[in-house]
Amino acid sequence: MYIISIIVSSILVTNYMNQEIGRMDVPTSISKWTEITKESQVKKINIYCSMANIKNYPIILSEYVSSVKIINQTENIVFAEEEIENRGITTKVLAKHTFFPYDRHVIEIIDGDAESSKIDITFEKIESGTRLKSKIDIELKGLLVAFGLTPDEQLNRAIITVFTPFENDAMNKDYSC
Repeated sequence: MYIISIIVSSILVTNYMNQEIGRMDVPTSISKWTEITKESQVKKINIYCSMANIKNYPIILSEYVSSVKIINQTENIVFAEEEIENRGITTKVLAKHTFFPYDRHVIEIIDGDAESSKIDITFEKIESGTRLKSKIDIELKGLLVAFGLTPDEQLNRAIITVFTPFENDAMNKDYSC
C-alpha cells in the first residue's frame, strides 16, 4: 500500500510540475557514470570475500537489499534476483556477478529498472589494507529515474557509504572464499 501511495504521489507531483512549471519534461531514463576510490583498513581477502558473499547482502546491506535469490551459479559467475529498496521505493533486478578472485568483482544488471548498469570494483592491496576502485555506469528507468536526478556529489557520497557495511562485516572475520 505504501508503494502505491508513493507512485500516486509521484504522478500527482509530476502532473503539477508539468502544469505549473511550463510543461517540464520528466526524463524516462537517466545515465550517469562515476569513478570512486576508497581506502580501507580491512585486509584485501576479507573485504573481497565479504562483497562476494551475495547471499548475505540482505544481512550486510539490510538498509538497501531486502532479498537475494541465487538463480544460477558457476565457479566465478552468479546470477541473482535481488530486491533493492531505498527511500520507500522497492524494485527487483536480475544481476550477474562476475568474480576475478581477490582482484575484481563486476556486477551487471541484466534485467529490471537499472538494466545495463555496471559496477566494476577492483581490490588493490596497500600497506594499510585495501584500496577499492569502483567504476560505476548507472542506467535508470521507471521509478528509479528519480534517483538519477540526485546531484553527482551526493550520489558519490551515497556510494561510498555502501562500502562501510562490507568493511564492518569483513573487519571481524577471517574470510576464505
